[in-house]
Amino acid sequence: MSPAPVREREGAAFRAAVDSIAHARGGVRLADAPDGALERGPTSGASARTPTAPMPWWRGFWRVARYAAVGMGLLTALPLATIGVNRFGFLLESSRFGEWVLQVEALRALRVPTNSAVTPEAAGDAFARLFPMDARDGFVPRRVIPKNERPAQLLAAIVAPANTQSDGAPWWGPNHEQIIGRAAAGLSTQERDVLRRIAEAPLWATVDLVASAPSVDVVGGSFRTPFADGVQAHAIPIVNHHDARTVLNGSISRAAYFVSLREYRQAELALRRALSIGFVLIDDGASPFDAIMGRMVVGAAYKGLQELAQIPEAKGRLMPLPALPDNAPRGPRETRFADASFAAVRETQLRSIADASLPRTLRLASLEDLQWSTCGSLTEAVLGPSAEVLAANTAAVASLARTTPEREYVRLITRPKTFEASPFHGSLLAQAAAGAAQIVSAVTGNPHFAACTRAALDMR
Repeated sequence: MSPAPVREREGAAFRAAVDSIAHARGGVRLADAPDGALERGPTSGASARTPTAPMPWWRGFWRVARYAAVGMGLLTALPLATIGVNRFGFLLESSRFGEWVLQVEALRALRVPTNSAVTPEAAGDAFARLFPMDARDGFVPRRVIPKNERPAQLLAAIVAPANTQSDGAPWWGPNHEQIIGRAAAGLSTQERDVLRRIAEAPLWATVDLVASAPSVDVVGGSFRTPFADGVQAHAIPIVNHHDARTVLNGSISRAAYFVSLREYRQAELALRRALSIGFVLIDDGASPFDAIMGRMVVGAAYKGLQELAQIPEAKGRLMPLPALPDNAPRGPRETRFADASFAAVRETQLRSIADASLPRTLRLASLEDLQWSTCGSLTEAVLGPSAEVLAANTAAVASLARTTPEREYVRLITRPKTFEASPFHGSLLAQAAAGAAQIVSAVTGNPHFAACTRAALDMR
């Protein structure tokens, strides 16, 4: 056989093989290709396919958004876990101390008559002289009271000239829990002289004014407003315990002096004014701690009235004393909410805020608790307060504030919680949670999430 037919058969077989491969890949059949195509080699499938159309913009956007959502989810997971573990720590409610404070409600009948001529502003100014506040955490006193004009120092200056005890300590007279009985039994010349100077101190004009005020603007009298950015309501300075005790003990000594003169009605009036100061703290104070201080003052003044009523010569000359419940607790009770329903706690808070029959400090405490309870809800921690909370906050400004400074303060309570951008010192895991929460808050524009995370970490 001649070489030519063999070469033709081999060429045909080669073409058939190449055509089958090219056809499977979408290429050009060599049988249909022009001369010279074989020399160019088989056409690849990649070069023969129709060029791919560019991806639509919305698909690219969706892909980026999907990756961003996954990243935010990962960042959010650790802070959410931190909040979730400690969520019951945010479920607060004023019953923690409210029950104890409300036990003295029956004693309101012993308050001195109010004087409508005393304005809340004037009473607030007098209150600030009785209980001066120091600058703290961004709160600035409206005026600075020199230390030698504060109640404790004024009464100390009165007692200082008296004889000292054997150990050199100043003599303050008999214990305030016994002094009324001692005065009824008879005092020494020294004791009566000290009590007289206490009873005649100019301090009592201020006490009497505050005690007779229908309402007292404690916030406006004590602090400059409007408040600076970054100030947190829960950091507001509270009435100094020593100042409150000084006014209380001085009032009891004042009453004892009148007892030594057999002026029992005047002694009763001095104790009722002290009791009225206690109710001012309960009704017009700025924090739950003021209410607790007021409850202490009311209880001690009531005990003094009971001692006064036991003096035989005073019986029949004084107001009848209401009785306190036998089961009155000795102090504030702690309430645990580990097994409580979040909805039940929220309902109690909202009801307390709106209850006009409750003392104002308890309603303000419930308003503060309501803000923190939003950290107990994972949804509200991430997205911010619910519409229900925002509505309650708006209503609180109208129902709890009576003056412009008080409106500023109520708005301060409802302001979203924040933390200063300070380093967080804790375990690496806690630092990671705090850092992730800061990033999420910055991206979402919701500082509440970072605040809840930091607060949850501080509970540990």
